[in-house]
Amino acid sequence: MSIPFRIIRAILPLMVLAALFVFPSCEEEGGDMEAVVVVKYLGDTTQLVSGANVVLSKNDIHVEGVTNGDGEFSHVFELEAILDIHVTQDTGTILTGASVIRLKPGKTVYRTVYIGQ
Repeated sequence: MSIPFRIIRAILPLMVLAALFVFPSCEEEGGDMEAVVVVKYLGDTTQLVSGANVVLSKNDIHVEGVTNGDGEFSHVFELEAILDIHVTQDTGTILTGASVIRLKPGKTVYRTVYIGQ
Protein backbone atom coordinates (compact mmCIF):
# COMPACT_ATOMS: atom_id res chain seq x y z
CA MET A 1 0.00 0.00 0.00
CA SER A 2 1.19 3.45 -0.77
CA ILE A 3 1.59 6.08 1.93
CA PRO A 4 -1.14 8.45 0.56
CA PHE A 5 -3.64 5.57 0.53
CA ARG A 6 -2.82 4.74 4.17
CA ILE A 7 -3.25 8.37 5.21
CA ILE A 8 -6.63 8.62 3.47
CA ARG A 9 -7.70 5.30 4.98
CA ALA A 10 -6.79 6.55 8.47
CA ILE A 11 -8.34 10.02 8.12
CA LEU A 12 -11.59 9.08 6.31
CA PRO A 13 -13.39 7.59 9.37
CA LEU A 14 -12.49 10.68 11.41
CA MET A 15 -13.91 12.94 8.69
CA VAL A 16 -17.15 10.96 8.61
CA LEU A 17 -17.56 11.25 12.40
CA ALA A 18 -16.82 14.96 12.29
CA ALA A 19 -19.41 15.43 9.53
CA LEU A 20 -22.08 13.77 11.70
CA PHE A 21 -21.51 16.37 14.42
CA VAL A 22 -21.21 19.35 12.09
CA PHE A 23 -24.21 18.42 9.90
CA PRO A 24 -26.86 16.93 12.21
CA SER A 25 -29.92 15.19 10.88
CA CYS A 26 -32.65 17.38 9.41
CA GLU A 27 -35.45 15.35 10.99
CA GLU A 28 -37.79 17.15 13.39
CA GLU A 29 -37.76 16.16 17.00
CA GLY A 30 -40.80 14.06 17.69
CA GLY A 31 -42.76 13.51 20.81
CA ASP A 32 -46.05 14.35 22.36
CA MET A 33 -46.91 17.91 23.25
CA GLU A 34 -48.69 18.76 26.48
CA ALA A 35 -50.77 21.89 26.90
CA VAL A 36 -51.28 23.05 30.49
CA VAL A 37 -53.82 25.83 31.03
CA VAL A 38 -53.71 27.60 34.41
CA VAL A 39 -56.80 29.67 35.25
CA LYS A 40 -56.72 32.65 37.63
CA TYR A 41 -59.12 35.46 38.52
CA LEU A 42 -58.48 38.78 36.81
CA GLY A 43 -59.32 40.69 40.00
CA ASP A 44 -56.97 38.58 42.17
CA THR A 45 -54.19 37.09 40.04
CA THR A 46 -52.85 35.02 42.95
CA GLN A 47 -56.06 33.01 43.29
CA LEU A 48 -56.31 29.83 41.21
CA VAL A 49 -59.72 28.84 39.83
CA SER A 50 -60.89 25.24 40.20
CA GLY A 51 -63.93 23.93 38.36
CA ALA A 52 -63.62 26.28 35.37
CA ASN A 53 -64.62 24.94 31.94
CA VAL A 54 -61.72 24.99 29.46
CA VAL A 55 -62.03 24.56 25.68
CA LEU A 56 -58.99 24.16 23.39
CA SER A 57 -60.01 24.38 19.74
CA LYS A 58 -58.98 25.20 16.18
CA ASN A 59 -60.54 23.85 12.99
CA ASP A 60 -60.97 20.06 13.51
CA ILE A 61 -59.45 20.02 17.01
CA HIS A 62 -61.83 20.39 19.95
CA VAL A 63 -60.89 19.38 23.52
CA GLU A 64 -62.93 20.26 26.61
CA GLY A 65 -62.22 19.81 30.28
CA VAL A 66 -62.44 21.24 33.78
CA THR A 67 -59.64 22.70 35.90
CA ASN A 68 -58.52 20.67 38.91
CA GLY A 69 -58.03 21.87 42.50
CA ASP A 70 -54.79 23.60 41.45
CA GLY A 71 -56.60 25.58 38.74
CA GLU A 72 -54.96 23.54 35.95
CA PHE A 73 -56.28 21.64 32.95
CA SER A 74 -53.87 19.64 30.81
CA HIS A 75 -54.13 17.60 27.64
CA VAL A 76 -51.54 15.76 25.52
CA PHE A 77 -51.57 16.27 21.74
CA GLU A 78 -49.74 14.32 19.04
CA LEU A 79 -49.51 17.07 16.42
CA GLU A 80 -48.09 20.58 16.57
CA ALA A 81 -50.78 23.27 16.51
CA ILE A 82 -51.78 26.77 17.55
CA LEU A 83 -55.01 26.53 19.57
CA ASP A 84 -57.54 29.02 20.88
CA ILE A 85 -58.33 28.75 24.60
CA HIS A 86 -61.75 29.73 25.95
CA VAL A 87 -62.46 29.53 29.68
CA THR A 88 -65.80 30.05 31.45
CA GLN A 89 -67.01 29.71 35.02
CA ASP A 90 -70.48 30.26 36.42
CA THR A 91 -70.29 31.82 39.89
CA GLY A 92 -73.76 33.36 39.67
CA THR A 93 -72.13 35.67 37.16
CA ILE A 94 -70.52 34.20 34.05
CA LEU A 95 -66.76 34.80 34.12
CA THR A 96 -64.86 34.36 30.85
CA GLY A 97 -61.32 34.52 29.54
CA ALA A 98 -59.46 33.67 26.37
CA SER A 99 -55.92 33.17 25.08
CA VAL A 100 -53.90 31.27 22.49
CA ILE A 101 -51.37 28.47 22.99
CA ARG A 102 -48.74 27.12 20.58
CA LEU A 103 -47.81 23.47 20.99
CA LYS A 104 -44.14 22.61 20.47
CA PRO A 105 -42.80 19.11 19.70
CA GLY A 106 -41.60 17.25 22.77
CA LYS A 107 -42.44 20.16 25.10
CA THR A 108 -44.94 21.00 27.83
CA VAL A 109 -46.35 24.46 27.21
CA TYR A 110 -48.01 26.45 30.01
CA ARG A 111 -50.51 29.27 29.42
CA THR A 112 -52.25 31.29 32.13
CA VAL A 113 -55.75 32.56 31.37
CA TYR A 114 -57.31 35.27 33.52
CA ILE A 115 -61.09 35.25 33.85
CA GLY A 116 -63.38 38.14 34.67
CA GLN A 117 -66.70 39.75 33.70
